[in-house]
Amino acid sequence: MAIVKLASPTSLCCIANQFGMAACMVGQVTHEVCQLLRDIASNKVISLVNPQQVMDGFNEKEFLNCLGALDSTHIPVLCPAGSGKLYTKRKGYASMILQAMVDHCGWFMNIFTGWADRTHDVRIFRNSPLADLGEKGHYTPGMEERVLCGVTIPPIVLADAAYPLKPWLMKPYGGNITRS
Repeated sequence: MAIVKLASPTSLCCIANQFGMAACMVGQVTHEVCQLLRDIASNKVISLVNPQQVMDGFNEKEFLNCLGALDSTHIPVLCPAGSGKLYTKRKGYASMILQAMVDHCGWFMNIFTGWADRTHDVRIFRNSPLADLGEKGHYTPGMEERVLCGVTIPPIVLADAAYPLKPWLMKPYGGNITRS
């Protein structure tokens, strides 16, 4: 029942009729399955890509030793009752923030969500499993550092200016650029 509900926009009543159950049972079962899946997968990295293939793809795009690009976006949601200010964006609609890292083709490699609209990207990043894995060097096990122009460069993730600069997390240079 939970698989049917999660895989389609079918109503609880319709699914209940298919399985000879009450609609509330379909809702309860779906909720329990989602809780179980969350408990199994929380704070675990599930990798469906070959990191070396991603790095080679970024190398072809002139981003050397890069394992992904990181940013966040707002997903419009129905505002939970009684929490309008928390979820309402300055543009006037309720949203949650999705932090995502993509590969060289734009495919999702890592996602983290669940934070209300008014939360800053850095706070979300610091509370995500990705930050902890990156700090401990566990996100890129077995990936080698490269030496470019005499400088040792670890595998890196590209991010926008809102994110902190780390040895493994690169962001745009924020100062004045001169010819020298």
